[in-house]
Amino acid sequence: MKNFALIVDKTKVNSYRVIDGKAYNFFDVSKSYQFHGSIKNKCFMGFWGYPFLFENGYFLNWSEHEVLPDLDLDLIMVAIESNYEKYTISQLRKKYPNAVIIGTIKETWNWSQHWPKRLEVYNQCDYVFSCIDERYFNNSIPQILQCTVPVKYIPQPINIEYLYDNFYKETRSEQIFSYWPYWNQPRCGQTEQFTNYISQKYNIPFIRPKGHDGVTKWLDYLTSWSQCTFHFNLDPIEYFPGQQAMQCAALGMIHLGGVNDAHQVLYPETATIHIPTLEEKFVELLNNNDKRIEHITYAWNKANELYSYNVVKKQIEQVYEEIKK
Repeated sequence: MKNFALIVDKTKVNSYRVIDGKAYNFFDVSKSYQFHGSIKNKCFMGFWGYPFLFENGYFLNWSEHEVLPDLDLDLIMVAIESNYEKYTISQLRKKYPNAVIIGTIKETWNWSQHWPKRLEVYNQCDYVFSCIDERYFNNSIPQILQCTVPVKYIPQPINIEYLYDNFYKETRSEQIFSYWPYWNQPRCGQTEQFTNYISQKYNIPFIRPKGHDGVTKWLDYLTSWSQCTFHFNLDPIEYFPGQQAMQCAALGMIHLGGVNDAHQVLYPETATIHIPTLEEKFVELLNNNDKRIEHITYAWNKANELYSYNVVKKQIEQVYEEIKK
């Protein structure tokens, strides 16, 4: 399988194609493409990273195409989230008759919106990929179990090599990066309060960038937090993928707080929003370098085992081969 397309019915992200590991404007490949969820045109975060896994990878913002482009696609991952009459699976099958079509969940915060329509879309696909683990299905997204086609957890990929090569620092300042997602403050939880408390009590400085939504957002974040030894993010929502923890693991950092999926997988001892427990773990890590190394090594190994480009690509290829049999 060589030719892959990620398709969304409508989004702020423009259509792009990946050539030699870099993103370019779909309509004019002389122009590199980046957006607020990328680092230049070389590393796209979360959901947007799937096209980078394949020899010929495309992202199509369907709303930009009056007519779907002529591509010889082997596999399509598609998220139709709003206009269910204008954008349909039957159109994809007609245009790309040889392609395996996988329905996918783009965002977990709105996964249940328009559920009867979404379920109809999923059941017209060959398979459904979820970006959160099956252990959340019963309690967090029970409707997904209504699908009549197979549903499989496929993690959002992370370019561990790129992040390590470009942002890892051997020497860091003893300080805290306090994550503050200004665009979604409920996800802050008690991050700000806990950071202030720990900083004052233990005389540890912190960084808390207010952030922005420009094309350098993630570059600015990573440049800041890779200088720190600790990363605090007390996001209280379990069924989010947890990109922050994945990036911390790639950079050899200690992540404290939060219960996102990857928080629990990569940093199980500190994946909590219980303040007394977090303080206890922080003090232990502050005073015990061997314990720090243990946490960092575990997270690094687990990230490579579960979220790396090669691992996620192999899982997608296995499903493709299963369907094509």
